[in-house]
Amino acid sequence: MRVGSVLLATVWFASMLQIQVGSAASIPVNSANLTVYRSCALSGTIAASTSMVESGVSQAAPAANTGNATTMLVRSSGVVNQRAYIQFDLTKCTPAIPAGATVSNATLRIWVTTLATACRTQDIFPATAAWGETTITWNNQPFGTTLNNPASGARTDGVNVGTAPCTYSAAAQYVSWNVTADVVKFVAGTMTNNGWMIRDDVEGSAAARTNTYGTSDVVSVPQAPQLVVNYAT
Repeated sequence: MRVGSVLLATVWFASMLQIQVGSAASIPVNSANLTVYRSCALSGTIAASTSMVESGVSQAAPAANTGNATTMLVRSSGVVNQRAYIQFDLTKCTPAIPAGATVSNATLRIWVTTLATACRTQDIFPATAAWGETTITWNNQPFGTTLNNPASGARTDGVNVGTAPCTYSAAAQYVSWNVTADVVKFVAGTMTNNGWMIRDDVEGSAAARTNTYGTSDVVSVPQAPQLVVNYAT
């Protein structure tokens, strides 16, 4: 009985295997049915500075900028508030991201070098007008000089940076913002890519609160700003 059961099971398994193989063979497979996933990582460094620009503006020096500095500050402090502007050239992706691509994720990463002495929310907004790395100032910046503008509710993302218990509570690491919603529009052509502005969620703090970030002018490549885009074609 045991031998017969084994033989019967073997015959049944073989017949089922033939059915499954035959069914799989009948499924058409061609390139039109395949989705190609790609990733583009843009990094701004002195050697490859054409992929991005960034600058900092300060309320205390309203006609100047920090476009050539190795750091940029996001600061909340009375009348000495500071903001950071950053823009990546998506046409530098190789191969180029087609207009019909589906962007699944986009992350902006900036290296924090020193932390605020309190936990601060750092908001990121898509810039509403063009600006220049060495010509932008506090006075002519796309969002104007009014503090806490635009409103926090209009931000693309906000992350907590500063001393514990912040999400990012240690210096010398990348701080990441999810900018997928903006890059989707950049790629589709429904919004002009003017980059982003990063500001403190509550500007004008009575006590100075400053987070310092690295720029494309840093010597160390691992500390350079990055934009990572994952997409499907």
